Amino acid sequence: MESETKSSGLLYFFLGIAALILILFLLTPEQGGRSKARRISSNSNLKQIGLAIRQYAIDYIDHFPNQPGADGFRTLIEQGFLPDYILYISPMDQTTSKPKNGQFSESNTSYAYVGAGFKEGDFPEPGKIPLAFEKPWFDKGYMNILYMDGHVQSFEKMKFKTCVDVVEFCRKGNNPDAPYWQTLLSNARLIDKTKPK
Repeated sequence: MESETKSSGLLYFFLGIAALILILFLLTPEQGGRSKARRISSNSNLKQIGLAIRQYAIDYIDHFPNQPGADGFRTLIEQGFLPDYILYISPMDQTTSKPKNGQFSESNTSYAYVGAGFKEGDFPEPGKIPLAFEKPWFDKGYMNILYMDGHVQSFEKMKFKTCVDVVEFCRKGNNPDAPYWQTLLSNARLIDKTKPK
């Protein structure tokens, strides 16, 4: 009798371990799936931001919003090109929140807009020049970059610390002495000054 109790106790113990392993196994892919869905959603947000910037440029003689960072995004919001605040927050970012009382600032966006001071046609290869990207301090092991031609590219396992790092990454091997890089870097530096401590 005592041996049956020990063996049934042992059986329940092993069943419990098996159930725990199964639960962990099932949760792991789900978390990976959620992470991938968030990355895709962030990619979509950047594409919508890119479309709004291009629509703005159509109305303003090919010029992009003329202030970098949140100020450029605020222009899109206030003029109705992309008024939904939630699209300026990456789903991977758990700290940024919608603005209170409509006061949109750098603390209300996960994205860095560096395209200020440019217009359509300023670049010989717009598919290689960054327009906006996820702020690197919200790094989750990947980076989505929106380019001047409107496409978004994802990079995994990139460890950027600043917006300047992202612009420098794009600059490498891409006509690095062209004068527009200085404006992009200057815009990135302005955004970097707003990095939370």
